[in-house]
Amino acid sequence: MLDSRVEINLINQRVIKEYKLATKVVPIPTAKFLNENKITIYGACMIASSAVDRAGNNRAREQLFFGADFILYDAILGML
Repeated sequence: MLDSRVEINLINQRVIKEYKLATKVVPIPTAKFLNENKITIYGACMIASSAVDRAGNNRAREQLFFGADFILYDAILGML
């Protein structure tokens, strides 16, 4: 996963198909890259995630991810 300056969570559409993730009906946002090229968003799914900070505190929750085509990463974590 990559933490970037995007405002929504993105998951590679290939991963959604490969793992047969259930999709969720939600309004689809308009998204674009920094160079103004639009990103095609195909749908959304809820994905369980967890993180542990250096003090050992664990936080787990389901987060909404939008499926899109991009290269290099399986997912991009947005700043929600």
